[in-house]
Amino acid sequence: MLIIGIPNANVLWAAILSGLGCCADFWIRSKRLPFQVNSGVAMFGCARNVTGENEKVQDSIDYRQLVDNAGDAIIASDPQGKITLWNAAASRIFGFSQDEALGESLDIIIPERQRQRHWTGYDATMASGVTRYGTALLKVPALHKDGRTLSIAFTVTLLKSADKVTQIVAIVRDETARWSEERDLRRRLRALEEASGQHGANNA
Repeated sequence: MLIIGIPNANVLWAAILSGLGCCADFWIRSKRLPFQVNSGVAMFGCARNVTGENEKVQDSIDYRQLVDNAGDAIIASDPQGKITLWNAAASRIFGFSQDEALGESLDIIIPERQRQRHWTGYDATMASGVTRYGTALLKVPALHKDGRTLSIAFTVTLLKSADKVTQIVAIVRDETARWSEERDLRRRLRALEEASGQHGANNA
């Protein structure tokens, strides 16, 4: 679709959208170039509806492979907190195989002292359909299969049907090594501060 001689960019886009049909969502690829006319500067617009092309690109993505090969753990659970999705990274981080994890309660990766707080928040999210951790990162302790404690950080996505939450999906990253390094650094800094303070007291 070509549009020539429209001096106002907003009008140009209105004309393009009208020409393409704006009764439904669609993608367009466009260019706008100014050119000189006697009355001033006008716009040359060229737009093409590429909705079908973008849909084909999205349809060509193998989402199962994307989930399976993701570097972060992707874990989904139903309204009762039973695990319904457990990718390879989840197995690597928590130690449970997919066969061991699917159908089990999230309790297998939640330290006992954290469970009451977790389930209170989980049930509230299921009931309200709202979470503040869609973009905000939540950092909590977690449990490995061998019993050791992990430090994890994750965000949450809610899957809904008819405005009701059907599954909660967590995208989880293992922060244990980084947390240990930060803890060791804090210890060294504290030791240096104590040594410096003792040195100052001896010289007083």
